[in-house]
Amino acid sequence: MSGTCVVDYVRSPSTQATKGALAGVRQDDLAASVIRRLTCRDIFDVNEIEDVLSGCAFTESEQGLNIGRTAGLLAGLPQTVGGATVNRWGGRSKNAIHMAVGSICMGSGEVFVAGAGWKACRVY
Repeated sequence: MSGTCVVDYVRSPSTQATKGALAGVRQDDLAASVIRRLTCRDIFDVNEIEDVLSGCAFTESEQGLNIGRTAGLLAGLPQTVGGATVNRWGGRSKNAIHMAVGSICMGSGEVFVAGAGWKACRVY
């Protein structure tokens, strides 16, 4: 049995898609702000992050350019941190987290940022 667990969680505010204060905010910028908050909450070495795994139901515009990688770079993570986009219509956050846990169990990394929507968690 692996000692894998979610150790922290951050969520962005949300509004209706075409209304409210976030209507003009790009998804990669919103994701980056969440990742920045997640990585600065306590003593945490961002160099330990293996990947940013981002769920996305409809990959278009900024989201179509691998939002996991783009958001990680916009958040100021080192260029050594990879990124991937999970294209799934239902359960995309959960699927991104499952991929992170599976990678840890296989020994492919120890620390991941995973989420969508934009919510993010650190998985060890």
